[in-house]
Amino acid sequence: NFTYRYVPAVRRVQELIQEGFLGQPLFVNAQWFQQLYVDPDLPTVWRLDREEAGTGVLGDLGSHLVDLLSWWLGPLRRVAAGLQTYPPRRRRPGGGQGTAAVELDTTCSFLAELPDGLTATCQVSQTAACRANFQHVEIYGSEGCLIYELEWSGPDWMLGGLRGGRRDGLLEPMEIPARLTAELGPLPRAPITDFLPNRANCVRDFIDAIVGGASRPPDFVDGLRAQCAVDAVASAARRREWVEVPAIESPDRVSC
Repeated sequence: NFTYRYVPAVRRVQELIQEGFLGQPLFVNAQWFQQLYVDPDLPTVWRLDREEAGTGVLGDLGSHLVDLLSWWLGPLRRVAAGLQTYPPRRRRPGGGQGTAAVELDTTCSFLAELPDGLTATCQVSQTAACRANFQHVEIYGSEGCLIYELEWSGPDWMLGGLRGGRRDGLLEPMEIPARLTAELGPLPRAPITDFLPNRANCVRDFIDAIVGGASRPPDFVDGLRAQCAVDAVASAARRREWVEVPAIESPDRVSC
């Protein structure tokens, strides 16, 4: 359910990379911030329970970021990581007495190696004050750069924003083709905090794949690839060392 692939600016980044706008991609700087748990007085929730969720912000936001990087630039090969939890204890939900330990990460920082020597520095956090849902990815290549951003503000926020520039030129806003924005249909007139059109298009493609038999990514292989990478990041944080991300050789042969 990688709905962020349906953000028009995200789709345009993928097209430009495929067209060679960047030349050889060299390095990436990626951030994804929310303020969901920055208030230490909020009670704990299932997303911070290891038995319920498995991972914290790493699985919640990190899986989407991993998918975007993999879609744009190729699968993650190996990772090194660190996790942070804030605060270490929270009130029990439902008015329960006392506090409970917070078992999962609220901030994750990781370094990743991708194909052809490409490196990415990534940080995801749900304790970022003043950030509702902020995404910022810079991709630098031998011939230029692309900068993608998204934040929950304004009625057209779900289109995303894109800037770019060629080597030795200026960094300027880039137009997103109407054919990509048209995929979302009519946008709400007021700001909303959900990807309703994006989610609808994702579900549409999922149903079309079931009915017609032809899959349009993201598919289950993409989901598995992201989960393998998330697991490797979690392992790297525990072990305090580089960890290889298992390769998915084909949809029918998986080593994970």
